[in-house]
Amino acid sequence: MSKVESWTPGFETSDPSSQKSGEIKKRMSIFEMIRSPRRALRENITLFRFLLVGASGAIVNIGLLALQERVFHIGEGSPMLLLANAVAVETSIINNFLWNDRYTFGHVRRASKPGIRSKFSRLGRYNLLSLVTFSVNEAIFYLLTQRFNFNSILSSMLAIVVSFAVNYFGSSRWAWKHKAWGADETISAAASSEPSS
Repeated sequence: MSKVESWTPGFETSDPSSQKSGEIKKRMSIFEMIRSPRRALRENITLFRFLLVGASGAIVNIGLLALQERVFHIGEGSPMLLLANAVAVETSIINNFLWNDRYTFGHVRRASKPGIRSKFSRLGRYNLLSLVTFSVNEAIFYLLTQRFNFNSILSSMLAIVVSFAVNYFGSSRWAWKHKAWGADETISAAASSEPSS
């Protein structure tokens, strides 16, 4: 019988689908991740992948915002910046969902019931989460550019950092949450169903 350590709040330190031995490692707690971020990135494959996807989303976001400013001649402090940022953010959200569903949380997708219904369920949760993330991003961007007259690109970067934290917490705890993450016995069942080497 495979050994499964007790589940603790935090983030998984390995991809369950890659556990050939059927063992699922104990999650690092949030405090452990804060104390040792380098170890967290090294051991937490999900967080590392989420950061890569987030980086691609940031490039899409900032790149598209800069492109719109140049093409449509949008100046600093212009109300049109909010619309341009909204377009950039929404495009990056779509980019991030496609990559996260396929790459970051692929083990959750594979462990879930197959079919279009399951995919739309994840998409629906991610879209709701994205509304929160988008609101956080726009609020920070508005505050910095319209109230404090910060540079739009710098404001976008700061807004992305904050919204990234909100997005990761919501994605890992809700949008791609699998029932196995909530109880040891379901983790054990999932582990025992893996083919042994």
